[in-house]
Amino acid sequence: MPQIDRCTFKLGNSSVDYLKVKCSRFYCEPLQREPHAAAADFHSFINWEPGANFDIVAIKDISFDDTLRSIISRRLFFSADGREEFLSIRSLVHYWAPVALQMQTLPSHDSNLQTDARKLFSDLEQCGVLAHRPAPKRQGRALAVLGNLGSIREAGIEKDEGLMSSGGYFVIGPPECASHHQVIGDPVGLLVRQGVVLNSATYPRATLIRTPDGHEIRKISIADMRITLPCGMTIDGNTALHKPQGEGPVVRVSAKRTHRPTSEEDGRRDLIVVGLNVVGIRDGGGTAIPHAGFLISGHKDVFSQDSLRKLRQGDKLDLSVKLTSDLEEGLQCGPLLVENGMIVEEEIALEEEEMISDPPERIVVPWPFRRSVGGVCAARCGVGITSSNDLILVAISGTATSHAAHTGLPNTGASLSVLARALQKEGAVSAMALDSGGSVQLFKGAGCLISSGDSRGVPGARFDRALSNIIIYQ
Repeated sequence: MPQIDRCTFKLGNSSVDYLKVKCSRFYCEPLQREPHAAAADFHSFINWEPGANFDIVAIKDISFDDTLRSIISRRLFFSADGREEFLSIRSLVHYWAPVALQMQTLPSHDSNLQTDARKLFSDLEQCGVLAHRPAPKRQGRALAVLGNLGSIREAGIEKDEGLMSSGGYFVIGPPECASHHQVIGDPVGLLVRQGVVLNSATYPRATLIRTPDGHEIRKISIADMRITLPCGMTIDGNTALHKPQGEGPVVRVSAKRTHRPTSEEDGRRDLIVVGLNVVGIRDGGGTAIPHAGFLISGHKDVFSQDSLRKLRQGDKLDLSVKLTSDLEEGLQCGPLLVENGMIVEEEIALEEEEMISDPPERIVVPWPFRRSVGGVCAARCGVGITSSNDLILVAISGTATSHAAHTGLPNTGASLSVLARALQKEGAVSAMALDSGGSVQLFKGAGCLISSGDSRGVPGARFDRALSNIIIYQ
């Protein structure tokens, strides 16, 4: 069982209390809930802010089996312009929800199409695939669609696996879901569980990994990934940085300086990837890149019909990290806090790991991270590796980063720089930040050691924020 100590870090005339955990191993664990529970849980989180009015739809993110295909109108499998085919429930529901909920119209829609879209929602609810929780008013400004989100408290009750903390970043707000292929709950960055890569790295961010040789923190990006289609075609993630010679497909990511749809081009085909799934196919270019995913883009002739058939029937991609073939566990978050025993300059880390949008209005997940840095106090959690290759977790109770703006009361907790100094003080020679603010939670079984800083604008309140993934420590 990990050793837990209560510690204090002196800061001149003040101090910060924190919990220190020393352990020898970690595991990653994705979380999930049934659609109705997820919809009810996240409805209050999205709509508590004054003026917010979102319709919440929660889905089981699955591909289409024969039953679903038989009850869905064929034209709903395609976008209004006919150039994009939806290969997952998430994309189809998120695209047609504004029409079904009468929030707005899409190009070329008609009354029959709206009838089809409303029937789609009804049929999916009856199948248990979708849960719809309407907002207080019918004039909703936007739509949030929930992916896999769960409760760390419930995980502690069910698993009773010892110590668990919040993990990596995930898509959490409507601004991050501008693409209909992106849903709330999608993990951001590399996620490896029991040797299986569940989500690809995109931005070059700090990543905690475990191999048979021990623990390590290193920066991993899409360039370090290898993507294999169901037909066996392999694409090197390095093509995101260096376009290869010839007509082979390339990878496109939503990097902060290159956030543009693919160019309009006859004969171009874009495969839209989130997690292990190709969730959509668009011909002719002009494809928006998911914030927590990537595109595989090339001439349509390079993608075999056999491969497309397998993708349509739900076959998944295979992702691997080129740097090592024996990766056991991995979780990407950041920024890097300590390297070679020295504290990393915050602005340098944020720039290198593409955590600050450039220009400011550009969305980079997590968004907006700028309000979490530069001395801003909030609940914090970070993990480090000692010279003896043990893991050190430092968790600091506090508020969400937006607490002061919404309540008029000061934030509590610590800054990223204080978190870095605490980890260094506890012997970390390398360290990185985990998800901060309202997501920070630490549980021992079902017992809460640090509760979420998510107050939802209510002074003194604490709500358990749903999470995409957690870390289990042994």
